[in-house]
Amino acid sequence: MTIVVAIVSVRLLHWLEESMDWHASLNPETTRSVMGTLAGAMFTFIVFVCSSLLLVVQLASAQLTPRVIGTMFRDPVTKITLSVFVFTFTFVLAAILRIDDTVPLLITYIGAYGCLVSIAVFLFLIDHVGKLLRPNGVLAVIATQAHAVIENVYPRRLTDAQKLAPDFADGLNTQTGRPVKGTTTGVVLAFDVPGLVKLGTRYDCVIEMMPQVGTSQPVEGMVDKNSQRAAWVVSGTKRPLMEVGIFNLTKDTAPALVHFENAEPQQVLLIRMDEPKK
Repeated sequence: MTIVVAIVSVRLLHWLEESMDWHASLNPETTRSVMGTLAGAMFTFIVFVCSSLLLVVQLASAQLTPRVIGTMFRDPVTKITLSVFVFTFTFVLAAILRIDDTVPLLITYIGAYGCLVSIAVFLFLIDHVGKLLRPNGVLAVIATQAHAVIENVYPRRLTDAQKLAPDFADGLNTQTGRPVKGTTTGVVLAFDVPGLVKLGTRYDCVIEMMPQVGTSQPVEGMVDKNSQRAAWVVSGTKRPLMEVGIFNLTKDTAPALVHFENAEPQQVLLIRMDEPKK
């Protein structure tokens, strides 16, 4: 599809140039040579980007999960970036065929500057892939896909409002509450209690916060200098006990071994998560 769009674009622009008699004051042989060099460079660029991208994704899939490969190549940014590369390569090739005794004005400059735009897009792709393939980036993508699947499988929400506790029900009307959905996913670390009270008083309503899922607990353990391994448990308990190499804790992901009281040890994967932005 991208190739067809590039060919049609060149034909339309060349027809416009012929109608308006637009020509660039450039040497045809020099322009043809430069455009041929750009076309060859773009082809090499496309092969290099695809090979490097596949290699990086395979390395990441070995550390996390093979599903990263499919997730990466379904990413809209990756698709758009590769489409820009293919469009520019095809556009430059089609522009070379239009160079005869004169040099077309629009398609020549668009092809040349398109190669510069492709380099900028490539740098953006590197930054995007680097962030996407981090453990927290992969988890965020998987969570987004999971939300989409849930919305598709269960499109209808519960319409019956939960009964309010007696101490909150006094003075309220029978209107169904209106849920306010967050625009981004994350964890609520703190909220402005006086501000919420003012909002509830101003609009004569009750604001309910979703209860916390999961709690943090203090841990205690020790480090063995000889084996260079660390082990810890939740304070006041003996099992389960988690064991991991000290060096692995410096990485974004680390395999760990969990020892249970009446079960076989299990291997899990620890993932370093970035602190929420304030």
